[in-house]
Amino acid sequence: MLWRHGSPLIRNAGTLAGNIANGSPIGDTMPALFVLNAEIELTGPAGARRVNMNDFYTGYRRSVMKPDELITRVFMPLPNGAEHFRLYKISKRHDLDISTFTAAFWMRLEQNVIADIRIAYGGIAAMIMRLAKTEQALKGKPFTAAEIEAVIELAQSEITPISDVRGSKDFRLMLAANILRKFHADVSGAETYDRTTPASRVVFHRSSSDGNGKVKQ
Repeated sequence: MLWRHGSPLIRNAGTLAGNIANGSPIGDTMPALFVLNAEIELTGPAGARRVNMNDFYTGYRRSVMKPDELITRVFMPLPNGAEHFRLYKISKRHDLDISTFTAAFWMRLEQNVIADIRIAYGGIAAMIMRLAKTEQALKGKPFTAAEIEAVIELAQSEITPISDVRGSKDFRLMLAANILRKFHADVSGAETYDRTTPASRVVFHRSSSDGNGKVKQ
């Protein structure tokens, strides 16, 4: 995901804490922090405290951070070899573009049964959102295409996207469904999360013709 976050200049000047504090509902790094159960350390005159990422935001660009506090550390539990972790970013351009839609998935399977799952979507409400009802509906179910299809409408009912210059409401609702299908397709082809390969390898490309009948990415 970081490979697609802005340009080299932006990546060398920006910080993870800045992305978190900015609080944009289409911030690229936050969905991953949601599903990894990251903790944000806030430090001020009264001392330091930790806040789970899922409890950090209170509204559009609003958080529990006090005016006299700074983000000093981010604690991020990394997925182990038995856990599946995938990140997705949808944008008009592959690089140097604001997200239209983002998603993050963390899942633990036991004999192809979903023991636990966390799903976070961005670009579908005033804040990054966990799909709590969809997560609960999937827990204890076999990780099959049929079970994913069974929760598609539930997932769409949990979000409240708007139409803007980057995409329509209907387009984002379609993405909310298709990203679940893509997650299943991606994971079902591999037993575990390969941490040696960047999760950003899973991207959407816009195909076009080079004028000679050949399709390029």
